[in-house]
Amino acid sequence: PDWVRSAPAEASMAVSGRVGWLLERQELQAVVSRNPLAEQVLDLFLKRTGILSGQETGRVTFYLMGTHASKDPAGAFLLQFGGFRDPAAFQRVVAETFPAEGVLRLRRSELPLFVVLDVNQVHVRVTVDRAGRAWVGDLQALSHLEEAQGRTRSLDEAAEWLPAQAPLMGAFRVDALLASGAARLPGAFSREIPQGVEALAWALTPATENGGLHRIDLVLSGSREGIRQAMPWLQRLLALTSSVKGSGQQ
Repeated sequence: PDWVRSAPAEASMAVSGRVGWLLERQELQAVVSRNPLAEQVLDLFLKRTGILSGQETGRVTFYLMGTHASKDPAGAFLLQFGGFRDPAAFQRVVAETFPAEGVLRLRRSELPLFVVLDVNQVHVRVTVDRAGRAWVGDLQALSHLEEAQGRTRSLDEAAEWLPAQAPLMGAFRVDALLASGAARLPGAFSREIPQGVEALAWALTPATENGGLHRIDLVLSGSREGIRQAMPWLQRLLALTSSVKGSGQQ
């Protein structure tokens, strides 16, 4: 999926949801709310751009940057908005809604820059890349947009197996997430992750009827031996997801 292929090299985790579906659900907001600034920026951007249609096909993706998010909440995340039915119209809305502030100079290009939020030492901006995706974050996080994406190869390999139409998806690099406080996995559970497992991708397709089963897809990438040894660990992870109160599983 595009939200993985376009992930900045510093991204250690990503959660992506279809905008129209997210307006009616709280799953992505629950993830974003761990960073209050990201939650504030997401809410502000959605309201000011008027992205309120339940029929909208675009996706919003939350990226956790690096492995020490708590030290710098502003530089710890990026939000991406892409895949809209009318990309040109979406770009016009961005340009007309937020004040222009010159350009963002990257290694290979210069992108238009617009002011979203200024609070104390935090300066959140939005830029639109050549593919029409809008990126929202502070200048430090935005500066990573054109860095080599080789570090996200393992994410690509895992996420390519996810069902394309799933309204909520995610992926994380195992090494980076375990090195950060964001993982919050039980200690024993974390230590049991086999060597050679590099990334995990997942997708959630909710039940279409009340009381129906949700479909959860989990995909691992890494060495062949690591994947083979990961089966007991993966079964425990599935057990954790199915133990969430009120959730069915397929």
